[in-house]
Amino acid sequence: ALLVGNPAFHRSALTQDLKPLPHAAEEVSSIRPLYPGAVVFLGREATADRFFALAGTSAVVHFAGHAVTNPRFPFRSFLLFAPSESHSGELFAEELLSRLQLRKTRLVVLGACDTAGGHPIGPEGLAALVRPLSTAGAPAVVGSLWKVNDQMTKELLVGFHRHFVAGEDAASALRNAQLDFLNKGKGYGAAISWAPFQVIGYASAPFPPDHQRRDTP
Repeated sequence: ALLVGNPAFHRSALTQDLKPLPHAAEEVSSIRPLYPGAVVFLGREATADRFFALAGTSAVVHFAGHAVTNPRFPFRSFLLFAPSESHSGELFAEELLSRLQLRKTRLVVLGACDTAGGHPIGPEGLAALVRPLSTAGAPAVVGSLWKVNDQMTKELLVGFHRHFVAGEDAASALRNAQLDFLNKGKGYGAAISWAPFQVIGYASAPFPPDHQRRDTP
C-alpha cells in the first residue's frame, strides 16, 4: 500500500485559502498497521514525484489531503502534494491522465474534498479526478461528492479500510463503515458527515474473508 497524508503544500494563488490537515496525517498513521509493508509519506515527503514512482506498484493507494476541482476547466482540477525540485506539487488531472500507470493497483482512495463530484467528463460521466485514475488502470476509486470535514473523514476512511482488509469488497466496506458511523450516535447522524464518499468501480478485498493478523489493531 502507498499512503500519502497531509502534504506540506506550497502557497500559491490556487492554494492560498487552504489550511494543513492534521487529521489527514492521523488518518494515514491509523491505516498503516492494516497493510504490512505499507509505504507512508507525510508532510514534506509527500511529493508528486514519490507518488508517481510508487503508485503503479501499489495494490492500494490512499491519498489524504487537499483536492481542488475546477468546474469550468475540469482537467485543471488537481491533487495537492508537497513541492519538489522538479514539481510544484499541484498535480493536475491532465498530468495524471498522461503520466500515471496503475496496472497493479486494486483500489485508489481519495480522502479529499469533491474528488468524485463536480462536472462529469466524457461519455462515462466520471469526475475529473476519477477519470485519470480509472484510465490508468485502477478498477475502483473511492471519492467524495462534496467538501468533507477533516476529522470525520479520518474516522470514516479508517473504518472503511478495517472492513476492506477483513475481506469485504470496497462497496460493502464503505457501506459498513457508514453504518458504523451512524451507530456512534449523537453528532454522527448528519448525512453531510457520513454520506459524501462513494465507490466508482469494483475492488475485491486484498485479503481472504475474516483474515486476521497479529499486527492489526
